[in-house]
Amino acid sequence: STKFGYCLWDTNNNIPVLPNEIGVGIPQLMPLVVATLSRRQGLIACEQPELHVHPRIQVDIGDLLTQANHSVGFIIETHSEHLVLRLLKRIRQTTESELPTGFSPVISSNISIIYLEEKIDGVQATRIHIDEDGEFKEHWPHGFFSERREELM
Repeated sequence: STKFGYCLWDTNNNIPVLPNEIGVGIPQLMPLVVATLSRRQGLIACEQPELHVHPRIQVDIGDLLTQANHSVGFIIETHSEHLVLRLLKRIRQTTESELPTGFSPVISSNISIIYLEEKIDGVQATRIHIDEDGEFKEHWPHGFFSERREELM
């Protein structure tokens, strides 16, 4: 805490950082971080926690969610390929016994990826299953995740 109230700490420069000194993404992400670290049980819902943050932070959101108290559940609405790829990576690392030191296992059956698609008569929900190797079992609908492949060719 400072004379301005609470702040973030820049560990690289060993100085306090006020909310007005950073982009809008981190302050928008803070409620999810605080809820994740403070809840002992229950359900936390968050819409697009990846907005306005660097891809490196987007992948870290995946670790935040998978390494939280396992008595807490999450409903996360995201468009972040980075976040989803981190989940898949941690599943694969769990299967191959290659998780970083101190990380809890990430099991594919503990993650549900639901693709929502607007239809004429409402919204269709399609579950995209993940295997133990961190791969999608079904094709991702309507090109989601295929843009990368198309852009690389």
